Amino acid sequence: MSQNTEDMDDGRLLKEAVKSFNESPSKERFIRLLELLAGSNVWIPATAKMSDRDWEAVKNSDVGDELTTQDCIRFVPDVLLQKDGQFFFPVFSDPEEMGEAIGSEYSRIPLPFSSAVSLARGKEKDKEVAGIVLDAFTEPFELGKELFDAVEGMLVEE
Repeated sequence: MSQNTEDMDDGRLLKEAVKSFNESPSKERFIRLLELLAGSNVWIPATAKMSDRDWEAVKNSDVGDELTTQDCIRFVPDVLLQKDGQFFFPVFSDPEEMGEAIGSEYSRIPLPFSSAVSLARGKEKDKEVAGIVLDAFTEPFELGKELFDAVEGMLVEE
């Protein structure tokens, strides 16, 4: 089923699918939700990391100064949420879903859901990640790590 790109980008369809599934779970709604996830962009909280020399340039600048970095700035997703002793990698259907629970020190980075799966797998080096949680603070949907391959496979089939 083809979706309007704008509808996919603003998170509306994803939110509606989660709400529908949470209200009345069914195999069909679950598969529809996984298909939407596979083709969606999600928002990820990340911290900007810059080199010491670039950080010094920032600290020594005045408001309004234009700066050029000498080194790469990396965005590091370093947030995990815990529920019942398990860790989940948080993603959001739109930046507003992060609300005040994700502090202002975090940047909000849009990425394809497949990238979120890769990042969640990478977080397992730090802690065992049970899965990904979408919109954890409003209408949450948890995707266990055992379904990561299935969602990525849906992307390949399109």
